[in-house]
Amino acid sequence: MATLDRTVHRTLEAAIDWSYELCTPYERLLWSRASVFAGRFGTDAAEGVCSGDDLPREKVLDVVAGLVDKSVLVPEKQLGELQYRLLQTLADHWRTRLRAAGEEETLVRRHRDWYLERTEEMATQWWGPDQLDWSRWLRREYGNLRSAVEYCLTTPGEGQARLAAALLPHWHAR
Repeated sequence: MATLDRTVHRTLEAAIDWSYELCTPYERLLWSRASVFAGRFGTDAAEGVCSGDDLPREKVLDVVAGLVDKSVLVPEKQLGELQYRLLQTLADHWRTRLRAAGEEETLVRRHRDWYLERTEEMATQWWGPDQLDWSRWLRREYGNLRSAVEYCLTTPGEGQARLAAALLPHWHAR
């Protein structure tokens, strides 16, 4: 049975690698980088986390569309916003590859930084007319926020106090 499991696993990896090779260089970058998201993410998060010198921010939306066309990203409406997700098998595969290439830490930190900035923005606007929008954002982004908090808690000196402070208005309201 173990031999069959290894064979199936290798076959699945080969199919994923083959699909990856059919993608453009930008699509490959976004696909692998999107593996740091915990579930769904919006285009704003994709631009903030996945763009860089090698993937311009202004190209991200087109790249997301290309990955949707290739059935790599699955579009879903979530609390009034179109979001995307990688199938868990694809996310796990590329997260392992990011780790092996030594790129995981940089992207996890970039993910945390983006969510920290957005959460700090939310904290300054929480008691205003956009509170309902921010509340929806928090519910949509729960998995990613939890992942960012987990990173802060398990990595000394990585913004624990700032992220906790930014989430206080939300926690207080709940």
